[in-house]
Amino acid sequence: MRKICLFATCFAMACCKCLSQACDHSRINSAESAIQVLERLAPTTDDSDEKQCIKGAIGVTSMLHSVNAIPQLIRYLSFKRDKESWEGSTVKLRPTIEGNDYPALVALAGLGEPARVALVQTIESEKSSSTELNNAAHAIELSFVYDPERDPWKGILYLRRAETAANPGTQERLERAVSYIMTTDSCRRFSTTCAHASKSTPR
Repeated sequence: MRKICLFATCFAMACCKCLSQACDHSRINSAESAIQVLERLAPTTDDSDEKQCIKGAIGVTSMLHSVNAIPQLIRYLSFKRDKESWEGSTVKLRPTIEGNDYPALVALAGLGEPARVALVQTIESEKSSSTELNNAAHAIELSFVYDPERDPWKGILYLRRAETAANPGTQERLERAVSYIMTTDSCRRFSTTCAHASKSTPR
């Protein structure tokens, strides 16, 4: 519960900053308006105001738990937010949220089960970059971490099951996704169960 509250607070702050700067004209006060902003902008932008706007829009879709935003959130999987000024301090003013450098990753993880099919499809697609593949895998893992059981290894089992219906090329990409999950903070904390799941045979 504490993580959820921190997650919502961070995104609320991002939204407020966005509204006060680049998005005064957009009035991002609903999932629909946030999705429209994401449609209008691009994940590859280098403009700092646009990046704040994107981060705020993603935050709104996350807080409103908008499944309609999934296609746009998938599109923004490679979008990396700018660091805040306080993040360079040796004194941690706020707790670190795993994966938070990529806002869409955390937003998709928070949506849980409804986002998982699209995330697997992203991993399987040859058009996805390495960053998109890794972040899709991480989002699947964190979607299980955010569940009450808090079990990152269930993300590995989920991908293992996806392998049963995959062709050899797709299986290789799913295997890369599993390998990446093994390097994440969550799996380092649960190294034994994650390692066991990674060696399991899908049924």
